[in-house]
Amino acid sequence: MTSRSSKENAHQWWSDDRLRPVRVMVCMSNCTAVGYTYRVCHQRLLDALNNGLVANLSRIGHDFVPLTDVKMFFPAGEHEYLTSTHISKANILFVVEMGNGQPERESTRRVIKKHLAVKMRLQSYSLIGNMHATIWGQLVHTIEGDERFLPLTNVEITPKLFEDQSRFAFVAINRHQVLYAAESTGLSLGPELALTGVKTTKAELLPPCPAPTKLRLKKPRGCRASPRKVMEQG
Repeated sequence: MTSRSSKENAHQWWSDDRLRPVRVMVCMSNCTAVGYTYRVCHQRLLDALNNGLVANLSRIGHDFVPLTDVKMFFPAGEHEYLTSTHISKANILFVVEMGNGQPERESTRRVIKKHLAVKMRLQSYSLIGNMHATIWGQLVHTIEGDERFLPLTNVEITPKLFEDQSRFAFVAINRHQVLYAAESTGLSLGPELALTGVKTTKAELLPPCPAPTKLRLKKPRGCRASPRKVMEQG
C-alpha cells in the first residue's frame, strides 16, 4: 500500500524537485483551509499567488491556488482532510503565510520603499498592517494595479483566526475582495464622514456666519437739520 502510494505521488505535480512547500492559511467567506501551497525556489509566495508556477513542465496556479495536505474548517465546527485541492482565487479573501514563503537567495535588485500603515476592510475581516510603496508613492498608487494579491506585513487580523491567532508577518490580500482601504496613523482613521462616503460641501466645512443685526445710526453733534425740516419751521 505504501509502495503504491509513493509511486502515485511520484507522478503528481507536487513531486517536482524544484518546488518549495509553503505552509499557508487560506481564508474564504465560508471556510478556511490550512495546508501547503508551493513556489519555485527563486519565487516568493506572493509571486506564485499572482503569476502561478511551472511544475513538471505544466503551468498551474493561474486561476486556482494548489494545496496539498489540507485541512478544511467550516463555520459549524466541521472539518475535512484532503490530500490535495485547488481553491478558486476569486473566492479567496486573503492568504496567510505561516512559513517558508521567501526565496533562499535575496534578489540583488534593491528598490527603496516606504511603509504605509493601512487598514483594509473585507467582508468578514479587518486587517491592519504595513503596505510597501515606492518612495514617492501613496496608497492609491499601490492598490491600483494588475496584480490580484496585495502584500501586507506585520498584520493584525480581527476577528482571530485558526487556533486563536491574530498576528502574522505576511498576508496576501485579494484586492477584488476589499471593501475599502485607508491609510491609518496607529488605529485612528480620521473623521467618520471620510469613510462613509457622505458628501460634504464647502459651506458645511465653514463656520456659520453670525446673524445680521440692525444698525442704528446716531446723528452726530452739530449736524444741520435736513432742508425739509427747515422749510417746515419757516
